[in-house]
Amino acid sequence: MYGRERELAASLDYPTTLRSLASLVVPTLAAWCFIDVIEEDGQIRRVAEKHADPAKEMALRALHERDPPDWTSPQLSTGVLTSGVPVVLPGLTEAVVQFHRRDDERARLLREIGAHSAMAVPLIARGRTLGAVTMGTADPTRSYGPSELAVAEELARRAAMAVDNARLYRDAQEGMRVREEFITVASHELRTPIAAMRLAIQGLLRRKREPATVEQITRALWTTERQIDRLQRLIDELLDVSRIHAHAGRIPLHLEQVDLAAVVREAVEPFRERMAQSRSPLHVHAEAPVVGTWDRFRLEQVIANLLDNAFKFGAGEPVSISVARRNGVAQLTVEDRGIGIPPARVACVFERFERAVSTRNYGGFGLGLYIVRRIVEALGGAVRVDSTPGAGSTFTVELPCAGPPAITLDRE
Repeated sequence: MYGRERELAASLDYPTTLRSLASLVVPTLAAWCFIDVIEEDGQIRRVAEKHADPAKEMALRALHERDPPDWTSPQLSTGVLTSGVPVVLPGLTEAVVQFHRRDDERARLLREIGAHSAMAVPLIARGRTLGAVTMGTADPTRSYGPSELAVAEELARRAAMAVDNARLYRDAQEGMRVREEFITVASHELRTPIAAMRLAIQGLLRRKREPATVEQITRALWTTERQIDRLQRLIDELLDVSRIHAHAGRIPLHLEQVDLAAVVREAVEPFRERMAQSRSPLHVHAEAPVVGTWDRFRLEQVIANLLDNAFKFGAGEPVSISVARRNGVAQLTVEDRGIGIPPARVACVFERFERAVSTRNYGGFGLGLYIVRRIVEALGGAVRVDSTPGAGSTFTVELPCAGPPAITLDRE
């Protein structure tokens, strides 16, 4: 059997690796075998199943279809996935079969595949349980014991290393893809304001016959200032992401007593010109004070990023921002009536470098909403979005007025 162990490391596609493991176990160590893994979203998925008797493999598959693995199942593998500890059942008596059944049909299928003795071992790598290998004998004269368990654990250990390596490779490939995409987007985004400034300045320099008028110079300067502001925002986003990583995912905070309503009223002023350009009227509802222990600068960032997002995708329709307080929680809401977010993209708009639409029509690094989420979470709150394609989006931020848990005022 050991001559075939190298098969476990032959593929970076881990389902293929685990199917090779099942073929290695059956029929040498078991009459039947199935393997479950824990996916990134926490769900259990069966990736391999094999029976030494092809005629009984249908029963093994039917058993899976009738009773797919989940965290509430009384299956042997579920306990191993939960505890990370192997389990050996030297003899599957009728009482044991009855315990592990959910109905008479499942008990019948267990008997059909030939369940005499069984064991389940975890797939563990770097201290994490990745899955479980469950196997059983059909021969009444053969029962699992310490020696069989030792062999199964060694095979599981090697398979777990292969699975972990495959996932690490996949993550690395995805990271490289995201990095390359980000570099492409970043180069485009940074060059756009530079190109606009260059055109404005060159337009003045090329006027050889007659000097530029005060109006033309003023217009060129205003264009340059707007593009400098745009460059500054892009650079600030990159620096924020860098700071988050430099502090192990934590955002440094300067906490003090802050009136969120006052911050909103001040934060919307720089958007007056943006409002005129986008032709989206802005309605502000922030009259009553809403005081809490927060970081004023970070709140300004949250408001600015949400408003920037609303004007960018608002399609010229009205944008509103409101502040309220309910049961010790401050609620900040930014609503637009623009293009909305496709349902498939709603779950990822707060992730780094993610965006709801193509970069061809809308610029940006895909960092604004990611920074919003990280700041809000650092302040002990949460942010969510409700959106309907073609009808707009509503972003809601909720912050505890008492501030983040276990805080110290004026901390950096």
